Amino acid sequence: MRNSLVFVDGKSLYEACRGLGTPRVWQNTDASYTLGTNVVGGLTDVKPANSVRTAIGDMDGDGNPEVALYYTTVKAPDGLAHNNRLKIIRITYNGVDAPEWEWFYALSENAGKWYLQYDSATVAMGDLDGDGFDELAVLYSTTPALYQNSKLYLDVWKIVNGEVTRPVRGVQISSGGKMAGHSAPAVEASIDDLDGDGFDELVYVHTEAGNVNRLHINVHKWPVTEGVVVLTGMGTKYGYYLTDYDSTWTMHTDYVRFSMNTGMFAYPETEILKKQIGLVSTLPGSSGKEGLRWGIFSWNGTDGLALTAKGTRADGAMAGNVVPTITAADIDGDSMVLGEPTGFTVYDNIEPVFIIQAPPRHWDVLSEGGTTRIMDSFAVLNGYSTTMMGKASDSETTLTTKTSEGHWGASVGISVAQVHHRKENTTLFEAGLEYAGEAAHAHTYGTTVTTTASLSATAQYDDQVYFRANTHDVWRYPVLLPESQAFVTEDGVTYRKFVQFIVPRVIQSSFSSTAGKEVDWYDPWHNGLNLFSYPRTLEQTRDYPQGAASKLPDDFWEDINGLVLAKSTGQIMGNVDSTQSNFTMEVIGHDDVLDSLKNTVSGYAKLNLPARGKLIKVTGHFGVHGDYSYGSDTITTSDKSKLGGITVSWPGVASYASPSGMTPSDQQFTVDAAIYASDTGTISFAYAVSRLAKLYSQIWGPGSPYKATADPALNLPRQWVINAGKWQENPFPGDAGRMRALHFEGATIVGSGGVSGQVMPINTEVTAHLRVYNYSFVPTGNVTVTLSFQPITSSTDLPDISKATLLGSRTIPSIPGRDSGTTNNWADLTKVFTTRSTQAVGYLHVSLTTDGGNLQTNNDQGHILVGVYDPANFVSSTRTASASESGGRLLKSAALGGRLNILPGSMSIRPLNEDGTFGEETAHLDPGRTAAVQGTIRFDHAQGIKDSTLLYVSVFLRDDKGFVSHRTIPLLKNGTEHVVRMLYTAPDIDRTFPLQMIVTSDILPAADDENPQGRTAAKIITVGSPDGGGCSAASAAPLAVLLFLPVVLLKKR
Repeated sequence: MRNSLVFVDGKSLYEACRGLGTPRVWQNTDASYTLGTNVVGGLTDVKPANSVRTAIGDMDGDGNPEVALYYTTVKAPDGLAHNNRLKIIRITYNGVDAPEWEWFYALSENAGKWYLQYDSATVAMGDLDGDGFDELAVLYSTTPALYQNSKLYLDVWKIVNGEVTRPVRGVQISSGGKMAGHSAPAVEASIDDLDGDGFDELVYVHTEAGNVNRLHINVHKWPVTEGVVVLTGMGTKYGYYLTDYDSTWTMHTDYVRFSMNTGMFAYPETEILKKQIGLVSTLPGSSGKEGLRWGIFSWNGTDGLALTAKGTRADGAMAGNVVPTITAADIDGDSMVLGEPTGFTVYDNIEPVFIIQAPPRHWDVLSEGGTTRIMDSFAVLNGYSTTMMGKASDSETTLTTKTSEGHWGASVGISVAQVHHRKENTTLFEAGLEYAGEAAHAHTYGTTVTTTASLSATAQYDDQVYFRANTHDVWRYPVLLPESQAFVTEDGVTYRKFVQFIVPRVIQSSFSSTAGKEVDWYDPWHNGLNLFSYPRTLEQTRDYPQGAASKLPDDFWEDINGLVLAKSTGQIMGNVDSTQSNFTMEVIGHDDVLDSLKNTVSGYAKLNLPARGKLIKVTGHFGVHGDYSYGSDTITTSDKSKLGGITVSWPGVASYASPSGMTPSDQQFTVDAAIYASDTGTISFAYAVSRLAKLYSQIWGPGSPYKATADPALNLPRQWVINAGKWQENPFPGDAGRMRALHFEGATIVGSGGVSGQVMPINTEVTAHLRVYNYSFVPTGNVTVTLSFQPITSSTDLPDISKATLLGSRTIPSIPGRDSGTTNNWADLTKVFTTRSTQAVGYLHVSLTTDGGNLQTNNDQGHILVGVYDPANFVSSTRTASASESGGRLLKSAALGGRLNILPGSMSIRPLNEDGTFGEETAHLDPGRTAAVQGTIRFDHAQGIKDSTLLYVSVFLRDDKGFVSHRTIPLLKNGTEHVVRMLYTAPDIDRTFPLQMIVTSDILPAADDENPQGRTAAKIITVGSPDGGGCSAASAAPLAVLLFLPVVLLKKR
């Protein structure tokens, strides 16, 4: 005799039931049941056992299930004790050809034994230890002697690094009944998460040892220690007699027939995913041939077992020997069925946490009659700063990054839409999303990262930005059923819904602040050195929470809203009264609200876009056409309840010697300030300059040049750099003219309302959004805004508008001046243009001209570096799902490869001199001295394709405390080099440390690079004179090695 495994194509069976064909069925009979020529049997009390069980689950995490076959065998003449057999099979099926059967594991000895006919066996698969891989539980009975009760044993099998192991072996867990005169009762088992803690339990049902017509329900749970389960022994066993819950629930003594299953039988009372136990059996009487009884049970370790529902049917069975079955099925068609996921990885996603603005100050140098005039408002006042404080009792906060809760998106085929759409969902369907979120959390527990950070931060000469650089996987599960919820239609286009989860992989958190001007993605409305650029009201600041009432009814993020924590209005900055040299704002009364405040991507940058991810199964150009539907998805929550407040200080203002010669009273102005959590979750401290005009002031009063002539201007925050406590012109034209307040729509890597990622496809219509300012109290004349593009052939080419090609222009009739605070002194405009027909990297120039007054022209031209690419040459690669050693499925690259490296020896550090020149390369800087850090980046495609391009390369500068600068290279062609220059100001504290330049790419991450070590270059630098004569390069080497680790570890993953 042989066991027969039957494989049925489910789709063909479904179609056959609808009369559309016949089922496709295959049979495998490779597993023998009887061995030898004689078998035990034929006796009154001794018969062969007949137990054949299968279970299906993904034991190795490759996304394809394994099939376990466990069965009793009969072999003579070895007495009455016979070996059971275990086989694990992999079945490969493409939906067309006959399936391939791989019997990759078989055990015929030491797999368990049977002795008499009522020695039953069963198997179940599920994730008992929460590592993301299914385990196989085998339960088998062995009777020690004739007419005795059987003893039930447990084995647990799992696959570790490709090897089949048995962490639990031969543990006796129970005793069953005996039935000498009739066929054997079964043992039924299942594995599922019954208590909702994310870890599965083993549940099994068998007959009582002393009463064969009564059932005993057992649950085994292995202890969870610090999020980890170690499978040893039987764990903790919880046993329950069924008659304790229903005294009438028994079976016919001669026809002991029952089955058990687990699943979502009942609508839950909470959002936590909990499964229930379903049990069905024959009733006593009528020879067990007609009556059935069933019940649904819930369980948890504290409250135990509970019978939540039950039912009976008198004519439920045709015959006593037929075993009833029970399963959780969606008869009404309103449960959620998800398809195979598509995944991509986003590398080094920028996630702002705190943004602390420096106090507004003013620095301007005007030319009048051949002489220069400095217009200064506390520009070099030492100690003029914003300090964020934690509460005195506890100055720390915690931030936890974990798998996102899951939410809706919609896509067209394999390419995603650029808008958010969703319909009202049925209650049960919406609950399905919550269940899926709980399950995702449970299976990615090990990827949760918690960071504790000090809340103390000081911003003096520039805004200070605290952010993470996160790498995370994004999984999108298409909704298959019910069809009523699987699609949405907008403007005649049908989108398939998906459920999405974000799983963190690498969290880079230094929590050392980065100067706002030094990161490309930080794009507030103001220029920290020009008071005319500041918003007039707090509500006009970039991140100010708008509140649910102001959001559109169909806003996809309607439930994510910020909170104003503290506000101060009418503060006079620079008050010389010693008792008023600062003002303090305290945060109180928001503890409960802020504990669960969601931190998402900042409104400044929308940088975590699928446009820079990599796909499973989808090649094409998904990587640069994102739908942004997870642009604000939540993966980090922040406990900001311990935030204390803000102190703004201007110590020594009474004796401040302004380079302009003006008194402190001349320089005073009025601000409003607020601490708030933005709608995107970032904690911000922001200023608005509510009143600038002042009657008795050389700079803000009637005699000021700003009162005489208009000044149309662009927002150029890098025109000036601080060097040894003094402002001087930025010596790099490409950096000095870098603009803020220029955004795009229709380009790629652009979030709704976000900042351009500086990459655009060829022959594409793009809408530019631009804010043009008037840095004066006098209205302007007509202001013409012109856009043009200058391609560059070398990264050393300087911006030169005379070499640019016109893209178009628009005229603003007039921009009001800054009055007493009722009129905006800026104009927002849009301009549509079409990108060039061939790919290039270059400067997108913006220039201003006017027919009215113009106080100065050095703020009339600005630019950003952009890339115009040909989609046919875009470098991308596929991603596939693979098992990880520690659990769960991760995205694994099938990379095209190549190199993105910092050229060896190209990194240099040169001090900035007062005259704008640079000194010799050095490894020593004085405290407060600014230096140029330079390195050369090169990209080489693995296949050497000449026109291939790599988009959106990021270059970070990092010292021993954290990130200090960030630059973006929008486009790199194969075989080309790009020189990156960043300015670094040495700290005021003497020490020796490594200064490190790191290059990253979302399309070609370090894990795919042929030379991942080439992604980093470092120099050991000494500031001042550290104690003991300073550290040598050798003594600092271990720290430098630690800074390299993220690249190496990501490669290992």
